[in-house]
Amino acid sequence: MRFKRFCAALLLLLLIGWGRAEARISVAPAIIEAVSVQAGRSFSVSCRNQGQEEVEIELSLALFARNSPGGVLLLEDELSKARAEAFLDLEPRRFSLRPGEVQTIQVQVAAAGFHQLQAALLVRAIEPGVSARLAVLLLLSTEEDGTCLGREALVPRSEFRPEPPGEAS
Repeated sequence: MRFKRFCAALLLLLLIGWGRAEARISVAPAIIEAVSVQAGRSFSVSCRNQGQEEVEIELSLALFARNSPGGVLLLEDELSKARAEAFLDLEPRRFSLRPGEVQTIQVQVAAAGFHQLQAALLVRAIEPGVSARLAVLLLLSTEEDGTCLGREALVPRSEFRPEPPGEAS
């Protein structure tokens, strides 16, 4: 009898939590690669709510390193986050998205005191019990020769193409 009550309670908790895990967020592009980058240059990233409920979004920056072929290791220690923040600015940092809504995020190079910068824009839906994040990889170089960036070793670009305003389904 106790086992049945336990199973029923567990099932109820799973069903209650099911609706909360429905946040469906997409970002595009998945990779931004640029050479000859200077301070003041700006990049746009689209974030879209493909779910049925409004969702709160929080953005942050980190660095990344490549490990195995195609693998990415996020560097989120305080020093790595501070380095990413020193070179890049974000606008906005936090926002809400209604179902079907698209928000454009501006990533601006604040200082170009680097030869190469491998940073990640982290996009997180703020929901209880959901810890998934999306990442937009930024491969930036102040040099003219971009062959050192090596995007071909990373994951393929996203297939998401944001719809123009007023055409969202």
